[in-house]
Amino acid sequence: MRKKIMWVGLCVLVVAAMVISSCNKTTTASTPNPTTTASQKTSTTQVQTTSTTKVQTTTATTAASTEPVYGGSLSVFTQWGNEDPSGFDGIMTVRIWSGSVWVNPFTQWLLQGDIEKYGPRGNNTYAFQNWETIPDQFLGGCLAESWEIQTSPSLTFTFHLRHGVMWTGNQNIGMAPREFNADDVIYSENRALTQQGAHVELIYQSVSAPDKWTVIWQCNKFNARWVFVVGSGMASGAIMAHEQVEAKLGGDDWHDAVGTGPFILTDYTEGQGATYTRNPNYWESTTIKGQQYKLPFIQTLYYPIIPDKSTEVAALRTGKIDWWPNVSTQYADTLKSSAPALIQDKILYGKIDIYTLNQLNGKYMSNLNLRRAMMIGTDFTTIANLVYGGGEILAWPVNKTIPEYTPLNQLPAADQELYTYDPVKAKQIIADAGYPNGFPIQINIPANNNQARDEADAMVSMWAKIGVTGSIVVSDATTETSIQQGVLYPDMIYQNWTVTNPLTSMSMSDSNGLGTVVKPGNPLEVIYRQAIAEPDPAKRSALLKTLAVAYIENVHEIPMPNPYVLNCYWPWINNYYSELDTGYYNGCPIISRIWINQGLKKSLGKG
Repeated sequence: MRKKIMWVGLCVLVVAAMVISSCNKTTTASTPNPTTTASQKTSTTQVQTTSTTKVQTTTATTAASTEPVYGGSLSVFTQWGNEDPSGFDGIMTVRIWSGSVWVNPFTQWLLQGDIEKYGPRGNNTYAFQNWETIPDQFLGGCLAESWEIQTSPSLTFTFHLRHGVMWTGNQNIGMAPREFNADDVIYSENRALTQQGAHVELIYQSVSAPDKWTVIWQCNKFNARWVFVVGSGMASGAIMAHEQVEAKLGGDDWHDAVGTGPFILTDYTEGQGATYTRNPNYWESTTIKGQQYKLPFIQTLYYPIIPDKSTEVAALRTGKIDWWPNVSTQYADTLKSSAPALIQDKILYGKIDIYTLNQLNGKYMSNLNLRRAMMIGTDFTTIANLVYGGGEILAWPVNKTIPEYTPLNQLPAADQELYTYDPVKAKQIIADAGYPNGFPIQINIPANNNQARDEADAMVSMWAKIGVTGSIVVSDATTETSIQQGVLYPDMIYQNWTVTNPLTSMSMSDSNGLGTVVKPGNPLEVIYRQAIAEPDPAKRSALLKTLAVAYIENVHEIPMPNPYVLNCYWPWINNYYSELDTGYYNGCPIISRIWINQGLKKSLGKG
């Protein structure tokens, strides 16, 4: 009887938590925060528009059931939480994706996605559920409170910097807190220009500061990737203090870290994680129910490092991880039964596996009909279910979360045919192309990539039915690097590519980008060049939408389906609206607005 009473009590607590979460889902509307929304100035020669496209988003939130409170800790398992960071230098880190994740709690950029104006807590025109980039129409200010772009009489980017922002200082390097200014921006940008590949798309004439709070870029030509590079969070656009860079390890020793962000890096242990502590002098605030609050709310932010998948899931299930935005759907049922109060939002992952085809010197892959036959002879629905437990079969070169996407049923009939599995038709196309006995093809995949192996095995099995004999070659790290750099040209190259930033995914048509599948002068190259040179976001989006359809038609690669993942978080996380990113793996503007309902956490036995 005692066990039964305890079980009933536990159920009541779980149900209560779920009711609170459910009630919160119906009260997510709020007004944008006027204290943190930065306006973008528009010159007479530039048009900045706000997208009217509604983005499908989950409605699950943990909006406050109590008043905001300060204190507590938040453990977030990040995109690269299974490995040590590549460094703590926000500009010179070797792997910019890893570096951005680990430095974004204390390092900031000029701009960031404006979650309070455009996200679910604002007018809900963009869900902020994509990693890596934010379309310019959804940006707001960060270290720059406003900006303007002029294309005539010359191309200039002018950033008006925020007053009163303070560097934290660091006793380890003898730096006292001081005010952020234009010299810091110029120093960081000039340093980034020394990094090979940084700012390659933007041809600068000069970077100058007419006063302490204004920075002006003079450029030779417009490039739409300016946002990605200098605006919203790619590592080369990070703003760093010269004092940190001039410290003993050139800025890469975590002990020397200095920032303007909501947190201060206070500890890092290799193989275990990084700890960040609330910055008491952080500049940003937010308004909730008419009341203004200084950010951040939480006292301690922890980014754990857990290389083992089962340990990661166990940490989430037991509440040691509060928020993990990238959980495989294969754990959905297990987590539902073992942690019923845990919230699971199902979202599309922002990257997919693709198998790039060698059209330059491949004996078979230069033939469009053979490439089409391989697409038609691939059962993408089966691969989605077999490898990922489900997913969207059309997701290349962009997925359905962004405006440049065209749904499968709206594509031309010839494009829809590519995603309609028909091995009989595929085999006939191959015979009509002059290969009645089929042909061989080699698929190169990286070592220790089980998902790629499963995909390749599935394709080889399917292609056997259409006369294509596939052989899988597993490449070691050295060979894989040579393949990715275009030194070696096998028939098919495994890659993992973003599908939420068309300027990145479609850079395959850019001779200065990947450069392994398309030569300059190709029609795709022409459209891409037009799009990347277009300052108007709406016009650029239309060009990229056309280019995305052309990509499908030309079959440059065999793209895998887009898997779903789970954004998992516990209901004691308050003031969260299922957003993921505000720039380049920069979740800190989201994290800084979260507060912890410690009473609920304790009632669920996790406190």
